[in-house]
Amino acid sequence: MPILFLLFSCIWSLSLQGTAQPQFFSIFGLAQNGSRMLSASPAGETDQAAWSTFLWDDATIGGRKYSRAALLIPVRVPEQRRVGYLQLDLGASTVFYTTPYSEFVPGHSLAASPTFTGRIAGHEVQDYPIRLEDVHRQTGAPADRWVIGTLGMDFFAFHSLVIDFPNRRLLILDYEEVPETHIHDSMMFSEGNYRDDKFFVALSIAGKPYKDGFFFDTGSSLFPLIVSPPLWHTLTGRTGNETANIRMDIDSWEKKVTVVGAPVRGSIEIAGAVYRDQLVFYTPHGEFDFAKADPRIIGLFGNALFYDRMVLVDPYRRRFGVSRQ
Repeated sequence: MPILFLLFSCIWSLSLQGTAQPQFFSIFGLAQNGSRMLSASPAGETDQAAWSTFLWDDATIGGRKYSRAALLIPVRVPEQRRVGYLQLDLGASTVFYTTPYSEFVPGHSLAASPTFTGRIAGHEVQDYPIRLEDVHRQTGAPADRWVIGTLGMDFFAFHSLVIDFPNRRLLILDYEEVPETHIHDSMMFSEGNYRDDKFFVALSIAGKPYKDGFFFDTGSSLFPLIVSPPLWHTLTGRTGNETANIRMDIDSWEKKVTVVGAPVRGSIEIAGAVYRDQLVFYTPHGEFDFAKADPRIIGLFGNALFYDRMVLVDPYRRRFGVSRQ
């Protein structure tokens, strides 16, 4: 079994036939949205923010160790003294793994319509409908990290999310709430759009704007940018066969997937934050050809851009925030 959830997103991409198919890659690594925006003086501010510390999973690929490969958030239930973990993967749909989840919640019945009650990253959840799947997560994580599932973007249809990468903490808020004023005022914003359980963010690459084609994927933790092959050639000016490219053969569901990366010619700009000297990746054999899956999707961007920043995912107000440095 390959390393499933450590390094690259568990992305529920559409097949060419329109059927949702899970694509697991090992790599190094709403409600209807309204159009109103939050005023400069946010209402509904949370005075006592329930911040929660998250953990990083490491991974070793090709003899090299990579840190910050997957972002794990704590989960607690009344029936269990131990802490469980969910991988935060905004490129995926929420799923709980049948066997570890059943062990984590003593006496849990695998009902036709299971629900979850407990605390996810300190946020109280009551009777939240969940999907169970027989997934066996093999990682290099310590044995005391009881990983019971993946928390995807669908959960945040009715929540907003603040990730403070430098301080390794996050905050889940109900959709009508906003962070404390000093956090909110530190943010620069870009337009966002929640669609098909993904959060698309307006950005620009090498001076060209992309309004609604790139989604934020915390499951692709080590990647700045992943795109389809034609755009990769444009952004890098390369064919893909250059010896200077980063080229890796990665295990993915017992098959090899080749991933190729190279520097972007130009900068990436998201919410006023400018990122220079970044890498962009693609799969030359088409495993990650977004346009074939959904013509509206251009690519994704991962956590790697924000290791020194704080971000806000706010589907209700249709915006993505990045802290100023």
